[in-house]
Amino acid sequence: ASLQRQLSSAGVEVKTTEVMVATRPSRTVSSGFARGTEVGGDWAAGANNLTSSDTSALFAKYAIFASQSADQTLYEFTAQAGSGATEKVGYGLHFFASGDKSKASYGFGASYLVWITRDPGYYRNDSTYIQLYGSYDDVTMVQMASVATNERVTAANDVEVLYDKVNGEIVVTVNDTDYLVYDVPVVIRAGSKVAFRSLGGPVTFRNFMIKAE
Repeated sequence: ASLQRQLSSAGVEVKTTEVMVATRPSRTVSSGFARGTEVGGDWAAGANNLTSSDTSALFAKYAIFASQSADQTLYEFTAQAGSGATEKVGYGLHFFASGDKSKASYGFGASYLVWITRDPGYYRNDSTYIQLYGSYDDVTMVQMASVATNERVTAANDVEVLYDKVNGEIVVTVNDTDYLVYDVPVVIRAGSKVAFRSLGGPVTFRNFMIKAE
């Protein structure tokens, strides 16, 4: 405002533009973990809590039936790896998923996966990485984006994943910071499931909601 007054007093015409603030879906269409099933690993599910306890399972997943086809879909949850988690630890969410067939598999049908991980042996640092994958079937999964952060995988992290199907964009937010804004090369139009997954751990998920518009 001060700069605007200075420019005006100097005879410079100042034009203002309206800043558009992007809105996120607010209509809750699904919540909780009670309706899910194990797809590898050992899981304990309650209405609002989900814990993966099998630290040796490579492809531990917990699937929940959820019809997804809205133009904008928002996934919210809090996740935390235990303080005694192995050095290589991770957790995430497959969304807009369909066509999965195998339990012991790297991918999860056709879906996207947001993955939060720490792996000092591979990355040669202790950073927590936030990543986005495209799963094409139960075998083929390709990393599309990855960013190192100062977040801690053993902290209680609030995760939001916004999928804008119309614009083909995925936004991954952790603890109110947008870490990834990615234009997906292949737009998935609909899905019938979501699936939480973990590696190492134990890992606990809480406060899961799906919102859509």
